[in-house]
Amino acid sequence: MTTDQSLVRIYSDRTYTFTTMVRHQGTVIAFALDSNRRIVYSVLDLSTHDEGRGVLDTAYWTETPTEVPFPNEMTQAGYAIVGATAMPRVKRVGRVEAEGDEDLADEETDPFLSTTARLTGPGVPFQVLSDGTSVVILRQAIDRGHADALFLLNDGGCSGDTSRTDLVADSTGVKVPVVDGTLLCDRFLLVGGTLKPTAEVRFRRSRHKSEPESAKDSLGATDMDGTPLPRADPGTAVHPQSDRRTLHRGPRPHGGTGAAAVAVLRPQRRHRPDRHVQRRAGGRRPLQHPGQPLLDQPGPEVPRLRF
Repeated sequence: MTTDQSLVRIYSDRTYTFTTMVRHQGTVIAFALDSNRRIVYSVLDLSTHDEGRGVLDTAYWTETPTEVPFPNEMTQAGYAIVGATAMPRVKRVGRVEAEGDEDLADEETDPFLSTTARLTGPGVPFQVLSDGTSVVILRQAIDRGHADALFLLNDGGCSGDTSRTDLVADSTGVKVPVVDGTLLCDRFLLVGGTLKPTAEVRFRRSRHKSEPESAKDSLGATDMDGTPLPRADPGTAVHPQSDRRTLHRGPRPHGGTGAAAVAVLRPQRRHRPDRHVQRRAGGRRPLQHPGQPLLDQPGPEVPRLRF
């Protein structure tokens, strides 16, 4: 091993197609997308010193990259009253979806196909940033023609089984996908060197944020089975139902045609940073985000986090 190689931590457990890094609360986190559309991360933990490891930073990265724990439900930005859409529970063998009343153990459930991880677009960059409290991952979703695409059901759920007769269809008879080249947003907390989905308080029986199932329903951070209620941030900054010019190059620090760019704004008289999403759709001029000025307009300089 050369001197330069000893200063670099190399993971060769899989084929990686895109990498990025972020500094969150003083801790460096590296992210990577592999050829199977899994997003993994590794944390540089310098909080403790181990004589056996030595003094080089390379010894303090996570031993093996960990898959990001994406939630098993999602919401559409601006439609919180509709509630969250739960991902189908898929068995590890055969890609078979569990029936409504079928209870699957964790070891029987496919952790990729049963969460929003299955919606990660292939071969496109993703962006990670920190707002000081949460780690935010922005990624492009698959399109409706992908093998892992999900379609809305009449009961509010979704399924990847296109042969079902209870799929929602539009006015032309076309099945309505959950996502179609959409921009997805997920928030996580870094707890003890591990990413955890942010939780929120909802009604425990209905799992809805504002509508209880009955007068007996109560608020809590877990449902009646004790399952945490994730803050379902995977949202749609650009949704295919309202904007047919969907993403095809993923979120990027500097945007570009068919891509999105995300920055953290810290305006005066505000105590909490706001995330601003701009998207270029076939032209040089960014689309204006509702209620926000265009980033390329003249004005006072605004600090931005870019990776």
